[in-house]
Amino acid sequence: MTTINDHQQSVLDLAVHQQWTLAVHRARHFPHEITLRRDFDGANALHVACDSNAPLHFFRQLFQIHQRNVQKALSTVDDTRGATPLLVACGNRISWQTIDFLLEVTPKGAIQMCDKDGWSALHFLACWPVSSWRTSHNNQHADNTIPSLTNPFVPLARKLIQMDGGMSTRPNNVGYCPLRLFVSTHQFELQYSYHFASQLTSTNESFNEELWRVVLTLVGVHELDDDPFIIHKCLDVPHCPVLVTMLACRLHPNLLLQVDDEGNTPLHVAVRKKQPFLIQYLLNMEPRAARYADIQGLTPFCVARKTSYSLQWHDQVHGQLLHAYPTAIFRAELPQLLYPKILERILTMNQSSQASMCSGNSSERTTTTLYKSCSVSTVFEMLRSFPWRLSLQ
Repeated sequence: MTTINDHQQSVLDLAVHQQWTLAVHRARHFPHEITLRRDFDGANALHVACDSNAPLHFFRQLFQIHQRNVQKALSTVDDTRGATPLLVACGNRISWQTIDFLLEVTPKGAIQMCDKDGWSALHFLACWPVSSWRTSHNNQHADNTIPSLTNPFVPLARKLIQMDGGMSTRPNNVGYCPLRLFVSTHQFELQYSYHFASQLTSTNESFNEELWRVVLTLVGVHELDDDPFIIHKCLDVPHCPVLVTMLACRLHPNLLLQVDDEGNTPLHVAVRKKQPFLIQYLLNMEPRAARYADIQGLTPFCVARKTSYSLQWHDQVHGQLLHAYPTAIFRAELPQLLYPKILERILTMNQSSQASMCSGNSSERTTTTLYKSCSVSTVFEMLRSFPWRLSLQ
């Protein structure tokens, strides 16, 4: 490792004193000093420049002088944080334009690196406050490299995700992924967006749309309005906060019955992912989803029968799905247990539907048709025909 000993006014020394013009001039004559490292922390001139929010032209000119040495310096981690210059830049919230340039010139392997705490560049970007989005273009050192965007987080995050597809959901050492960090940082704004989701078409709510665009970028949705599987992707992303999926459902209720290539509705995905709260939420928003079968002929209830739920949720999940579509029990493969609560629910729904028919309520006659196959005689015929065991708990 090349270190600083008796070098006076090296590129690193000049960077420490923020004499950027002199540092560039020195680098022209001594390009090897770009990679010199301090003895006490292992930082090089680019670490120092990112710590001090150096002007963009400093990084550009160094890169023009000696690309190889700059890329070598960008791939170096310091001894204190285990961070590359890019991680230092993102952690110190320097200008967006400088970070954009660093993403262009930093080797891919260095971009994918994390510091000693497991934080990637995307972790740091996800924690930036909203105010930084609007002030980054006013940085006196920044060039206007992203002039058309109010929120440059989206293109930068997309670049990172394109280089490393799992970065947005990769947890740090304490289990937080960038998506979860972003939602935690902007929880109030996202909750506001959820409660007023139906009014987000007005120009007054465009800021909330910015937040939602960032969330979708972290989820992996690149087209805000044209992706028919937004809800599917939110459910499928590991560690995706529940608030994100709820907001997707609220903003796109027309996609609650959307099926993917395998015939899965969002409810199918929620059942497979063992998300009891979202199962109830989806059923409340669109109960018809319980009737949909995938290409294998499995309804959400059938999928639930094949999925191992904890004892805490087993009864509740099966009961909710069967309540929404009772005749799904005939499509399920022979289950090993038939809980008394499910049997009781079938009989209760059957009695209520017969009462509705007697009262002449035409709006509930279609419900009666759905439930009529679950009569008492049918239930006991099922019990006689199949080796099901009743739980006596």
